[in-house]
Amino acid sequence: MTGGHGLLGGELRKLLSFIIAPPQNEWDVTDASRCIEMIKKYQPDVVVHAAAYTDVAGAEKNKELCRHINVGGTRNIALAINKTAPATHLIYISTDYVFSGDKGNYEESDKTDPVNFYAQTKLEGEKEAAAVRHCHIIRTSFKPRPFVHSRACVDLWTAADYVDVIAKELALAIKNYDKLPTVIHIATDRKSVFDLAKQTNPQVEPVKRANIKSVVLPKDTSLNIDRWLRLKDTLG
Repeated sequence: MTGGHGLLGGELRKLLSFIIAPPQNEWDVTDASRCIEMIKKYQPDVVVHAAAYTDVAGAEKNKELCRHINVGGTRNIALAINKTAPATHLIYISTDYVFSGDKGNYEESDKTDPVNFYAQTKLEGEKEAAAVRHCHIIRTSFKPRPFVHSRACVDLWTAADYVDVIAKELALAIKNYDKLPTVIHIATDRKSVFDLAKQTNPQVEPVKRANIKSVVLPKDTSLNIDRWLRLKDTLG
């Protein structure tokens, strides 16, 4: 797993003892030759690519770095798999932000149309990942527990949840990687970001999306998870 020592990676390592998760100083995904070395060394059944630049507002100011990690890093992983271990499955952790947010309840087949730079690079990353024969794109969204910000949008809708909740779902998906479709949405129920924040931060203050000036945020990126629920039923 790349990004194994990040927010999501840390939770997944608690749940999946078999995961090998080298720290960034051992596996920098922006180093193409290192990616080849690591895939060749481990010959993994599956690579979970969770490493990413995830600062949505920061991406607007650090576009080169964001693209270097999210697009270039994914390209390096895909090329390394294709070159040294073409039977390996790749799970690419993507985001609900690949959608414009105009309607919500997005299905896997819906048109993607990102409205900020971070989301654009994650969508480009999906296309890079798709170069791998056995590629599985998981679109999801998660927050640290407790909610870390002092304000949360009352008019921004999401199917995101706290990272420990989403990690349990993703762990099940990873264990059954060979049964995953090419694209799948994994999330929970639709709610406002404010309602989600209130669960762990009762002092959080409401704010309108229009008052967030640092970055354009999509209004409703809630995901339709029927495909995931059907798959879970078959897993028992």
